[in-house]
Amino acid sequence: MSAAVYTHPAQGDPVVPPDGITVTRWRARDGGALPPALAAPAHAAWRAFDSLGLFASREYGAIVITHAGTPAHRTMVLPRYYAFPFLGRDDLQLGDTLTLPAHRGRGLATLALRAAPALLAQPGRALWYVVDADNTPSRRAVESAGWTLAGRATRHRWGGIPLTGAWRFAPEAA
Repeated sequence: MSAAVYTHPAQGDPVVPPDGITVTRWRARDGGALPPALAAPAHAAWRAFDSLGLFASREYGAIVITHAGTPAHRTMVLPRYYAFPFLGRDDLQLGDTLTLPAHRGRGLATLALRAAPALLAQPGRALWYVVDADNTPSRRAVESAGWTLAGRATRHRWGGIPLTGAWRFAPEAA
């Protein structure tokens, strides 16, 4: 699998969402769960990674967007772990985005990616976004949010087993 890799410094001004839209940061360490409409089977594995200390930090969570109090979108926030060896210790990888069908076409993924630098701010931290090279809507969202294409990556699974392997990153040539 080939992917485009984008990056953005974890700093920026807070984003003011449109009326009726809220953008929040959810972290597993703070307790509670993602709204069921925004959860997926992979989150159980990531919750286990967080509980077992397999992530480099306790920053596992999501950027959650609601519209009129109803869950509408989530972008997962994953600390460095074996799948993303090119991240720095305090860096975060954003991805596994989901906008519920009733809320698509409103720019919520772009809004989440625009809000993330301020919500996840920490000196020296970089944010990363790995997206399938053929995922045009996701690439359009990250580019519209002002992120920079940093390079390409390929996923190498160990023995073809899901949840194993790592992304091998190749920076863009200058």
